Amino acid sequence: KPKNAAETNVPIKVKVWDFAVPTKMQAKTAFAFFDYEFGAWYGKGLSHEQKLEWYDFLLQHRISPTNIYSNSSVPTMEDIPFCAERGMNAFTLACTWYKDEKELDKMAEWMREYETFLKANGWWDMPYIYGFDELGPDKFQELRDTYGGIKKRFPDLKTMTTIAPQPELKGAVDIWVPLTSNYVHEVAEQYRQGGDD
Repeated sequence: KPKNAAETNVPIKVKVWDFAVPTKMQAKTAFAFFDYEFGAWYGKGLSHEQKLEWYDFLLQHRISPTNIYSNSSVPTMEDIPFCAERGMNAFTLACTWYKDEKELDKMAEWMREYETFLKANGWWDMPYIYGFDELGPDKFQELRDTYGGIKKRFPDLKTMTTIAPQPELKGAVDIWVPLTSNYVHEVAEQYRQGGDD
């Protein structure tokens, strides 16, 4: 009904499919949400209730809430059920750089608690270890040593790094996150066929 013209009727046909979008997401995301950034926005620390509101907001928009640079789990064990019920499908258990055997043993202590908790709830497929951000070949051995030590302790825990697939790191890295400019579809497909993400 425009003000300066005659009314027009337009017939509309709508077809409705009987399905619902599943709560659990299909695409996995890995972002870095820092508590201090939220605190800077609010001008004070983030309360637990506010954090859960943000987690809910992110999950409604199909983003798993996590911080890839945290050296401990994000979300925490306390908040994982809240997030899992709302569709979370991936999160950073820990970010790590070079660790010797003693440091890996210490790290494994608290990680075992998470492993027990997550396996009991059917969520052990969600966590991954992240680290060695955009590393060069000079750090390949450190990654192999550290991720190898993690794999020795947790054989089915996935490891992730931001680098294009490298033959020298095959077996140490499960999830490859190359810069877009370094992505080669044919190579990615070869690694996917080998079981990598």
